[in-house]
Amino acid sequence: MDSKAERTQECLAEMHDHFRNTKSPADLLILIGRVGTGKSSLMEDLTGLDGYSQQSVNSVTQEAEIAKAVIEGREYFIMDTPGFDAENKNTYFEIIRGIQSIRHVSRITGLLYLTCINQSRFEDIDRNLIRFIYALCGEEYIPRVTFITTFWTVASVQQGETFNRQLGALQREWEQGVRTQHLSLYQHGREYNANGLDMGRIINWFANRDQVARHAKEMIHRNYRHTASEFHPPRIVRELDANIPMSETEAGRLLGLSSTSASESTSRGQPREQQEQQRRTLTPSEAPRNSRQEPRAPQEPPSSVCACNDDDSSANTLLDQNSSVDWLKRYNLDPSREGRLRYAATHGIGGEPFSADWGDAIRRDVMRRYG
Repeated sequence: MDSKAERTQECLAEMHDHFRNTKSPADLLILIGRVGTGKSSLMEDLTGLDGYSQQSVNSVTQEAEIAKAVIEGREYFIMDTPGFDAENKNTYFEIIRGIQSIRHVSRITGLLYLTCINQSRFEDIDRNLIRFIYALCGEEYIPRVTFITTFWTVASVQQGETFNRQLGALQREWEQGVRTQHLSLYQHGREYNANGLDMGRIINWFANRDQVARHAKEMIHRNYRHTASEFHPPRIVRELDANIPMSETEAGRLLGLSSTSASESTSRGQPREQQEQQRRTLTPSEAPRNSRQEPRAPQEPPSSVCACNDDDSSANTLLDQNSSVDWLKRYNLDPSREGRLRYAATHGIGGEPFSADWGDAIRRDVMRRYG
């Protein structure tokens, strides 16, 4: 397992431990953008870690990765998502799956949307991505979305003026796409004063990368250090909390998800009969409106009634058919608490960690994949 994957698994375990010990969710920031917009570089600037923006084909993020940043004494978990491209819509599904898998132990404190300032025009994929963000977040959450431009590296004064004109055009497109003129903006690579005011001066990325990183951390502190008493989670979280199937969420309808594709892509391991029971409409009274409500502590499922042997003949007699732990053991998968958390995160299994329903979803997924 490479270091980025190891960090992700460590962060998942730490987020669960934080919830179990404090009964409060961890703060999570999600990075979204097209391929090559500098999400991985921003991840490095915020966390101080290396290995995310290496200049190679393998450096392109293929699946969600999580790392931890400590900014002004406050911990944030940063989720870097796969970059969007016109040929692959799976990224949309991966983001929804990632949210579903950790929504019970984290609070999506903010969403960071990245765009290259040197992009010559706003294309259909950009409009689709903005529509997806609006469907995912909802109007109430848009103030917690920061619209970020990257690659502020210029060879001449004229190029800087061109970038400024492009910034104005981008802002108009964003405002139209999310239906508001009050956006949170940040230019990653420009100079800011102590009050967070954009000075309009471009920083030399190669000579002053530390300054670029410092401004990015200051932006996170300004935008996300306060969590309002009436904190509204993104619309997708409210919908999932109300047991709305993926295909019937705003984002699912936008993507044209069928109930079959949604269950295969984003709800793996959830019993089909449970999905059918959840096909109902969200009402305001059902949607959680405040993240300060008392969270439910994860519960351990009943312990296994017997051990499992690697030998198939004995496994059939010793295996507890209702135990996710025994099914994982049977196929030489890690049955520990950390192993089950990793399995759920890897395969997009949502639910309350270590609850009976969550364990049953893992059991069904293992049976489907390996049985």
